[in-house]
Amino acid sequence: MAVSLAGCTSYRVSELGYGPVQIGMTVNQASRALGVVLEPAAPPENDEGGCYFVYPIDRAERVGFMITGGTVARVDVLEPGILTAAGVGVGSTEAEVKAAYGQGLQIIGHKYTWMEGGHYLIVEPRPGSKLVFETDGSKVTTYRAGRVPEVEYVEGCS
Repeated sequence: MAVSLAGCTSYRVSELGYGPVQIGMTVNQASRALGVVLEPAAPPENDEGGCYFVYPIDRAERVGFMITGGTVARVDVLEPGILTAAGVGVGSTEAEVKAAYGQGLQIIGHKYTWMEGGHYLIVEPRPGSKLVFETDGSKVTTYRAGRVPEVEYVEGCS
């Protein structure tokens, strides 16, 4: 039985996953751990090795999970209310992300909005895993966390 994720914003995002959903879980394992069915946004072309996204069936929270090779590769957060383990998220200022992650933060120009001041703020807490915050030059507009190389993909599965 599926339950609503509304009110589950106490779950945090890290390079390891989102709440009980860990990078490396299958979709079925992630659904059981979260207590809600995760469904693809569009039918995947190849469940075994393809890349696609799944979302909570009730869509109460805008968190998505990229699936590659049949397992969760990254977590994408698209709206405010879902925070990282360090307490930042969509809507946080660049200064707040810098304060939360300190010297290990890499800042590069955003692929599409760099001329308007957009950035990627990148944290690599451990080799092979990253958090990537996209900003408009002032605030975080979206962010993702997970394993390399998938977390580095700018356009979804590419």
